[in-house]
Amino acid sequence: MDFGTTTQPKMSSWKLLVLVLFLSTQLIDAVVRKEDLARFVNELLNVYMPTIPAGHQEPPAFSLAISIPQNDLRRHDFSKVIAADPPANVRIAMDRCQVYTGTRVVASTLLKYPDFITRCPNEPITWDYVKQKCPTLQRWGDFEQCTSGEIRQLKRLPEGDGLVQHAEFRVLENIQTLTNKINRVNGLRSSDLMLFYTHRSPCHTRCCSSHPTFSIINKLAGSIRRWNDYAVVFSEIFVPGRTSSTGAQLEQDRRTALQNLGNGIGGTANIYRCTRGSSACYSCNAPGGINNDCVRAPRSPSAPPGGH
Repeated sequence: MDFGTTTQPKMSSWKLLVLVLFLSTQLIDAVVRKEDLARFVNELLNVYMPTIPAGHQEPPAFSLAISIPQNDLRRHDFSKVIAADPPANVRIAMDRCQVYTGTRVVASTLLKYPDFITRCPNEPITWDYVKQKCPTLQRWGDFEQCTSGEIRQLKRLPEGDGLVQHAEFRVLENIQTLTNKINRVNGLRSSDLMLFYTHRSPCHTRCCSSHPTFSIINKLAGSIRRWNDYAVVFSEIFVPGRTSSTGAQLEQDRRTALQNLGNGIGGTANIYRCTRGSSACYSCNAPGGINNDCVRAPRSPSAPPGGH
């Protein structure tokens, strides 16, 4: 008798069939997910994108949190979002520098000095800090009349460090209008798809930094994980307007930001880049790191209006 070899038990044909069907289903689900996300992002950009300011080629940085329900076929259906939150209402609020809070959508643009002076001069000032330092001011268009020494110092800080609130931060400050409705009567469902969209990739210095004072990661993770299925999606690569960093350094900064984000929300497999007009999205997850398609900017990028 030969004890040097062993006979491996053969897998029965029906078990093999079940395994093949299971693996095929997983692959199909992954493909459909990317295609569905691409379709949702294209619809989002077609109906909810804020107005492009005069003299610019791109809209201001903006972000949306959207709870997409399932239809009778158990497929997530973006048309139900549009019916609940009319596009004109969302765009008007963002164009006025407001945060839109609706039935299934929370949306906002970047709000920063000095852009808000010309973007929404007639809208009321909403920052409590500014209202405390300059109580007589009412509108963003009057902001330069503020004589507070503290405000003057903030004006002198580098872009992104002073008088600014990122779009993602503003959305998360109001996302409880959605989370409070999950699994309530006539409310949202945890079976909805939570699509957290930001037009440009997150930066490593604030939104996705490791510094808890500026980072949105904990707030984002605690909110979107209230849904069973969620995705963080961006379209364009963020390119700072003024920087001394090399292209390689900027690319590494983006990898750091996305890795920090992935660590907080349950993995980079939940992060996608979906460019406008594409039929499928890039997963930012890659063996051993971040997919290059999620961090590499065009060779000759032009600085977008309003920064990040």
